[in-house]
Amino acid sequence: DADPSNQINIEVGQVVATIRDVAIRNQVDYIVMGTQGENSTLDKYLGSVSSNILIDAPCPIIVIPEKTVFAKKVVIGYTTDFLDADPFVIWRVLKLFKSFQPKIKCFYFNERQEDNEAKIQDLESYLAETAPELEIECFNFTVKDKVKDINSFIDQYNINMLVMYKPARTFFKSLFHKSCTQKMARSTNIPLLVLKENK
Repeated sequence: DADPSNQINIEVGQVVATIRDVAIRNQVDYIVMGTQGENSTLDKYLGSVSSNILIDAPCPIIVIPEKTVFAKKVVIGYTTDFLDADPFVIWRVLKLFKSFQPKIKCFYFNERQEDNEAKIQDLESYLAETAPELEIECFNFTVKDKVKDINSFIDQYNINMLVMYKPARTFFKSLFHKSCTQKMARSTNIPLLVLKENK
């Protein structure tokens, strides 16, 4: 007796476009993909399938590296460069992982040496008022190489799930913007959840 909500379909076509079209047609909530990271020089320049899905996917994507070992306790790292959407994204993540009683470590990065302590204190105060039972810590770092520094943060704080937020960009803005989420999809050793801004 198969569960009618579970379906297996075979689709033929260009991989990235087909996955996007199926997600739109079926109004899926999440796309879950495995990844082996960059396997060749070509991957480095063109990107892996999972990193390319991040560009056009109509919904959040969860990228799971090939050798992932799932931990019993979820320590979530949320990386951002101070977006207005941060409180909403954190609330969404907490709602999604509520049954795992997650710890959240917010990694605020900027490429200029700025004093963002006031912004961090505002966010911590807001979260303490709205969800006092949660374990949330915020860190502010000046970064030189986002991917390298985020991976160092993951190792230092024993993070086993990374969350990133991808704001919507116009076509022309996206031409000149190097996506950190795509780079992380190719280099991460832990599951990566990418939440996208609705267009």
